[in-house]
Amino acid sequence: MQKRKGKIEEEDNRPASRWGNKAFFKRFSNLTLTALLIALTIVFTRFLAIQMLTVRISLEFIPIALTSVLFGPIVGAVSAAIADVLGMLAFPTGGPYFPGFTVSTALYAFIYGLFLYNRPFKLKTVMLCVLTNVLIVDFVLVSVWLRILWQMPYEALVVTRVIKCVILYPVQVLVLYYGINAIKKRVRMYSD
Repeated sequence: MQKRKGKIEEEDNRPASRWGNKAFFKRFSNLTLTALLIALTIVFTRFLAIQMLTVRISLEFIPIALTSVLFGPIVGAVSAAIADVLGMLAFPTGGPYFPGFTVSTALYAFIYGLFLYNRPFKLKTVMLCVLTNVLIVDFVLVSVWLRILWQMPYEALVVTRVIKCVILYPVQVLVLYYGINAIKKRVRMYSD
């Protein structure tokens, strides 16, 4: 219990659910950290990415995954969608805005949260999480969105997407397992 301005308030120490912390909006530090991770996602996506016509290689998965790992799949998905829309509005990349990519980004974060939020951080879990994201989001959904947007032959899209997914899968697994695990411990240490 805390005493503030003559009132006694009870802290919300309820455990976080599978979908996210119920007291997320009660802590200003959570909102601040989420805003910083949204900004970092925009920087990684818009400025530190290698963009080709059908393939983008970037480190945007790091802040997206970190948001989902720290705050749950709902907050992760919403913040990823916000980052995608704000990034497109503030720094357009030349192509039209397509809401399918926002859905893909939100689903990407949601899957990270489902697999990694409030669960033991094991290599097997990270590998399964990244594989699910690569197969469902990167390979299937993004290929469909690119087909709709650019009317490219699906076979040509599949070849480039497979190459990208095969190359980036081990990179994402290693970065998430070692990087996010270390960052998560430090952030939780300072936020408690």
